[in-house]
Amino acid sequence: MTETLNSKNTAAENLTVKNLPILIALIPLCVFSAAVSSSPLHSILVFAVSVAWCFIFETLGQKLLKQKLLAHDLTAVICGLELALLLPEQIQLWQVILGALVAIVAAKLFFGGNGSYVFSPALIGRAFLFVSFKSAFSESKWLFPCGDEKQAVWAMALIAAAFLYLVVMKAISPESAASAASYAAVLLAACILYSLISGEEILPSAAGFMASGAVLFMADFIITDPTILPDSALGKILYGAFTAILTFIIMIPGKTQDGAMFAILIMNAVAPYFNQKKKAKVPAANAGGAK
Repeated sequence: MTETLNSKNTAAENLTVKNLPILIALIPLCVFSAAVSSSPLHSILVFAVSVAWCFIFETLGQKLLKQKLLAHDLTAVICGLELALLLPEQIQLWQVILGALVAIVAAKLFFGGNGSYVFSPALIGRAFLFVSFKSAFSESKWLFPCGDEKQAVWAMALIAAAFLYLVVMKAISPESAASAASYAAVLLAACILYSLISGEEILPSAAGFMASGAVLFMADFIITDPTILPDSALGKILYGAFTAILTFIIMIPGKTQDGAMFAILIMNAVAPYFNQKKKAKVPAANAGGAK
């Protein structure tokens, strides 16, 4: 019994250590988004409320659903920060709590918790709030600034630095990094090609476009979720590329910055189909046996 408890504690500690670099990488992004916000205090409150209630909902949900208590593994904190970064600047705090509830309970715990969910919890929380309170989204900018080119460049630089840090710390595998890279590269290539063919100026600056709508943030922190990504290296690359194409189809003709959100959620549902199917081996005893 003691050995079992020790093994469980060791596994929980390993998961916490693995998630710690992700938390460290997110903190500078949160500080930057609050600093450039028109209401820094409100932005800080959004982060605090989102993290606190994600932690509360995960702890209570795991107890009610009789799942293993893993709220201390930092995944709830990371989900809270990601959700807050994806919400509009002037979102109401009660709406943040509602988004945290949907993200943790509906998108995560109901699917079995860590390692079992199908859709990105943070994106599901944002999508729910977007559909339910669209007026709060249509007139608000993302916490990642996209109106000012200098701020957009700084945002892109911080996200890129965070991404490199996660790769160096092995919090993101090389195959997962390739998925994020294929997403960003294919999306940028599609936009450039569209501009050349149509003559429309949809790329006033590559940096401004890639930072707008948190495209790079989603590429680096949402798409690389190992729970959702396909298993094979090729599958991960194709997943990122097809997500980029779908993002472009929704974002550009539809003229909506939320193309990335909807594209990723759609691709979450079909991610298992990018896995390479293995042929079932015929048992030696039945290789030429009875029918």
